[in-house]
Amino acid sequence: MGRLEIKDLQFRSRHGYHDFERETGNLFSVDVCFETDLAKAGASDRLEDALDYSRACSIISDIMNGPSVHLIEHLLHLIGHRLFDEFPGAYRIEVILRKHQPPLPERCSWVEVSETWKR
Repeated sequence: MGRLEIKDLQFRSRHGYHDFERETGNLFSVDVCFETDLAKAGASDRLEDALDYSRACSIISDIMNGPSVHLIEHLLHLIGHRLFDEFPGAYRIEVILRKHQPPLPERCSWVEVSETWKR
């Protein structure tokens, strides 16, 4: 079993609890780690034998650029469940979602949530 990771996929998206967040948007970033069998693709050099990470990025993009939601926990749930459904060959999928410069009175680089889905 191997790992395929997508790091720091960035979006300017209109998600958040406050109206101004859904109007002006904010920077979000996503990391995904797939645990899957890399041997077949490694031997064949064929995309159809690999986990298509461009398709994974497209799925994440559709969600991040889709309808606004209030909570990053909900976004995480949408991304993780969709990837888990779309990539049955992945044994484990971890998603990390960051909301950069959240609207807090204190200085904060980001707020991060993560979850793991396993078969």
